[in-house]
Amino acid sequence: MKEKLVSLLKRFSTDPEFIRGIIDLLYNDNDKQTMIDFIEHGENPSRETIILFSLDMANKRDENPKWDEPLFD
Repeated sequence: MKEKLVSLLKRFSTDPEFIRGIIDLLYNDNDKQTMIDFIEHGENPSRETIILFSLDMANKRDENPKWDEPLFD
């Protein structure tokens, strides 16, 4: 799953700091799949919206310490 996400992120930037930063904000496979879905099915995803979406997920994770539960359905 991580490889697929990295491949999708490279469509928006090959900057390793961008890719690493997004991956680091995604806690588990549920988060990674949510990001994959956002990129594949979102309305015109961009580098900026991907960053904002990953930050939003991280903030929601901080507000909800139940790490194993998915954040979004």
